[in-house]
Amino acid sequence: MKQIIQNLGLIIFIIAIALLVFGLFQNTTSNNILLISGVLLVAGLFVHVIVNKKLL
Repeated sequence: MKQIIQNLGLIIFIIAIALLVFGLFQNTTSNNILLISGVLLVAGLFVHVIVNKKLL
């Protein structure tokens, strides 16, 4: 369980990148997927830094 929590930021990062790839192949003019991916990227970065700082 500790290993999953330690890698939670990276998991969120990978989900955001998957959404960006999904948005690349969509033919929409909406930027909602880009907005959600950007928020997830920033959240993943903060979660990664905070969790690893507290665990180490």
